[in-house]
Amino acid sequence: MKLTMMRVTSTMIALILILCSIALVSCGNPTADEQPSHPGSSNEDSEHAETPEDTEENSRLSIDYLPNTTYNGAIVNVMEWTVSNNRPGDSGNWVPWEEIDVDEGTGDPLDNAIYDRNGVVEETYDVVITKEYVGIDSGFESVFRAHEGAGDQAYQMITCRTNNISAFCLEGMMLDMNSLDYLHTEMPWWSQESVQSYTMGDALFFAAPEMLLRDKGATAAMFYNQKIADDHGIENLYTIAQQGEWTMWLMIELAEDIASDMDGDDELSSADDLYGLSGGNRDIPYFLFNGSNGKFAQINEEGYLELLYGDEQSVTVWQEILDFVMYSDFFFGTNASSKLVLEGFKPFAAERSMFSMGLVKSVNGLRNMQSMYG
Repeated sequence: MKLTMMRVTSTMIALILILCSIALVSCGNPTADEQPSHPGSSNEDSEHAETPEDTEENSRLSIDYLPNTTYNGAIVNVMEWTVSNNRPGDSGNWVPWEEIDVDEGTGDPLDNAIYDRNGVVEETYDVVITKEYVGIDSGFESVFRAHEGAGDQAYQMITCRTNNISAFCLEGMMLDMNSLDYLHTEMPWWSQESVQSYTMGDALFFAAPEMLLRDKGATAAMFYNQKIADDHGIENLYTIAQQGEWTMWLMIELAEDIASDMDGDDELSSADDLYGLSGGNRDIPYFLFNGSNGKFAQINEEGYLELLYGDEQSVTVWQEILDFVMYSDFFFGTNASSKLVLEGFKPFAAERSMFSMGLVKSVNGLRNMQSMYG
């Protein structure tokens, strides 16, 4: 009976994952005229950016092979990680977006899309989608283990940081996604890079579907202050990037040239000085290392992890990063874990930093910024 129930539950989860992903993909992209704008954003040259074409065939490809079945009001409960046990946005919680479920359409485009998407899924399969936030550093693993040990199937899916979920996989607590019918992780609504990176041998225990928004919002991004760039005669940085000439070393060079003492004490030490780069000095080294094509490991031809770090190139890159972030006067950083984005962006928003690094979602914190930024 347990195996039968597990199979039914697994099939239901697979169908919901697929339909959720397709429903989100089917929303399509706004046209150029419909793109949201903001006084603090710089769109120069942005018309040259190309986006993948959303075709009806691509977005609804799997509808034909989804079974015609319902689940009699079954509850699909998702355990979502968060910094605290509050919803994203509360108590300094930086986790971007509620991607699994929202209580109602709020008028926000993403909230409305999620609300409508889940309505389609719930009506199509006669299920109820719920979610519960559990603090990642205050009980997530113990809560999950307790329910797994009890076998009560309290949660059918979880969202989790990869460095936390690895223990669950090693302990045999996660279902191999390749064993699920209908999942089809080769389809475009799954991040193929995540599928490739997280497949160990023949098993895949977690991956990023289109319905997951945190991997998009948590993507590292660099921001630059347009006014400071103009004041220092720096040419359009979008053009530099589009020509493939943007590098970490160019960023460091510009940051060093621009940084200057503004309060007359002959040193860069206060919030009134002009810095080259600001942000959280716990995260930026990893942003820069990954952005320089640095990797600690990769999946080899046999399908297993192979350590990469330690060659001359990776050591050189790390030394450059640490010299700049940890030992130079051109960087303004903060270690406050709960306020990394907020504190790191303060000098940037106040026109006291040429560059700042944070998450794509961090742009929400710049909505009141008066200067143009890119």
